[in-house]
Amino acid sequence: MVKNAKDKVHEMLHSGEGWTDFESQLKDIEVKCVVQPLSEPKEPIAKLKTNTLLDDILGGGGLEAGRVVELYGEFASGKTQVIFTLVVEAASEGMVLYIDSEDTFSRTRIIGIAKAREKDIEKINANIMKFSPQSWEEQLAVPSRIPEEFPTPLKLIVVDSLMALFRSTPEFGGRSNLGKRQELIRYHLRQLKQLAQKYGAIVVFSNQVYDEPVANPWMPKWACQKAAGGHSVWHIGDFRIFLRKAMGNVRIARLVDNAEIPSAERPFQINEKGIDDLSEDQQKLALEKLQKYEEAQAAGQFAKVKKKKTTTEDMANETVGEGENVEETEGKDV
Repeated sequence: MVKNAKDKVHEMLHSGEGWTDFESQLKDIEVKCVVQPLSEPKEPIAKLKTNTLLDDILGGGGLEAGRVVELYGEFASGKTQVIFTLVVEAASEGMVLYIDSEDTFSRTRIIGIAKAREKDIEKINANIMKFSPQSWEEQLAVPSRIPEEFPTPLKLIVVDSLMALFRSTPEFGGRSNLGKRQELIRYHLRQLKQLAQKYGAIVVFSNQVYDEPVANPWMPKWACQKAAGGHSVWHIGDFRIFLRKAMGNVRIARLVDNAEIPSAERPFQINEKGIDDLSEDQQKLALEKLQKYEEAQAAGQFAKVKKKKTTTEDMANETVGEGENVEETEGKDV
C-alpha cells in the first residue's frame, strides 16, 4: 500500500520519528484553494425558506447550501416545529436526512404541515430518509451509512437533537470523561459539516440547554440559558438561534450569533402550518406582553432577594430591634 503525504505525517505524529522530513511532507499535501473568492457566483444561489419572518434571521432571506444552524432552547420552545417546517419545504425540492435521536419525529405532524402548506405529501415522503440511533455510537455511525448518490439532490440534514444521547450515557459521567465526550462531539460536527459541503446541503441541529450558574434575575433569558456542549458546539454553527416561549402558541426566535447578520429577534406562532407569521398587531401585542411578563418576573426575584437579605440582617440584629418589613411582589402572567 502506497502511503500519501497525510499518512506519512500521521505516522510521524504517532511514532515520533522522521520529523526532519516534516516540512517536505507538508508541501505534498493538497489544500483546497479558491482564487478570487469575492467574485459573484455564476448561478443564483438557491435558499431554503420557512416563508415566515424567521427567514430574516436565517440567512437574511433563507439558508444557503453548506450552512450549519443550531436551534436551542428549553422544552416546548419550538425547536422541533421549526425543524418540521424546514423538512416539509426541503423535501418538496430534494432529499432530507433526518437523524432522530430523541424519537421526536412525527409522521402525523409533518403530514399536517404539508397539507396546510399545500405540498405534495407523496413526494415529501419519498424524499425523507430517517435514522433512529439508540446510542451515541449509532449516532456517530450515521454519516458512514449515507449513500454516495441520491435520486434527488440532498437539501437538508437534520439532527434532533445533537446532545441527547451524549448526555444520557454513563460513559461520559464526571469531569474526567468530559474531554473524551467533547472530542467525539467535535468529530461528529465535523462529519456533518463535511456532508453539507460535499452535497451542497444545509445542516440544522437542535440542542438542549442548561441554566447559567452565574446568571442573575435581571439578565435576559437568552443570557441565562446556555446551549449544551459548551464551546465545542458553540463555535461550529453559522447561525445560532435561541428560541423561547412567549404567550400561548407564540414563540420568540433570537439570532445570537452570525458573522454576517446583526443580532435580532423575530416573533412567530406555532399552528397548522408548522411555524407562521403573526399579524403586525399580534407581533406588537406579543412583544409588549412578553416585556411586561419578564419585568414582573424580575421584580418578583428582586423582592425575594431583598427579603432574604433583610431576614438575614434581622437575625443578626435581633437584640437591636425589629427588622424592616419588605413588601414582596410576585411576578404575574400578563
